[in-house]
Amino acid sequence: MSMELYSKIIDDIKAMGKIRSLKLYMIGEPFLNPHLVDMIYHARRMNVSDRIEVTTNGSLVSGPIVKELIGSGLDYLRFSIYSATPSKITSNVREVIKYRDAAGLTKPYVAVKYISKSAALDAQFRQTYEGVGDEQIVEPLGNWGDTIVLAEASKKEVCPFIFYMLGIKANGDVLPCCIDWKATMKLGNVKEQPLKEIWDGAPRAEIVRQHLERNRRNLPVCISCTLPKTTPDDLEKLTLEEYENRMEFGI
Repeated sequence: MSMELYSKIIDDIKAMGKIRSLKLYMIGEPFLNPHLVDMIYHARRMNVSDRIEVTTNGSLVSGPIVKELIGSGLDYLRFSIYSATPSKITSNVREVIKYRDAAGLTKPYVAVKYISKSAALDAQFRQTYEGVGDEQIVEPLGNWGDTIVLAEASKKEVCPFIFYMLGIKANGDVLPCCIDWKATMKLGNVKEQPLKEIWDGAPRAEIVRQHLERNRRNLPVCISCTLPKTTPDDLEKLTLEEYENRMEFGI
């Protein structure tokens, strides 16, 4: 994503009002973007979110970029770990912690996340990263919308994520969530419309309606998605009528 487009998105968010979390990742490795640290600084200066997050595979998080990252305004840095045994990534996590602590800072908070493969490998991961980073997370395998087939999708009929999330691709396409990697349910393009117009627009409203009428399995990405089961948020009792009333009265 170019800085020009990113700045436009930040301006659009500013016009809408402060958001809870700005996540500077979705498809691909965020540290491949040479503007990433500048993007963090810019978002912090503009005060558009309570929290700024980056998730990385960690392969490029070493050397000068680490010093630039510390003090940039980044609140949360998550390493997605692919190997349960020690590797270059383990050293990179230690390097971030070293520079952060030496600077007398508590941010970014550093988490290491591993996708569960087996009890033995999960235990190996925890042993490898014991004392490395601020938090260890072992996450169950998900299907990322429809990119892989799992035996069971989430049983939740209403996905909480569509009520507070948007994903924006590098080309400006806006998606209802970060899971729609193929842009199957594109809502608009932020190069062509203000972000608020897309948020309030008919395509997103239709997705919300389908969920609240318990028809999310009519939607191509939602039909087999396992993401809703990863959150404790529960909107199973929310009706379309109650939702519309809340929106009308700003509840």
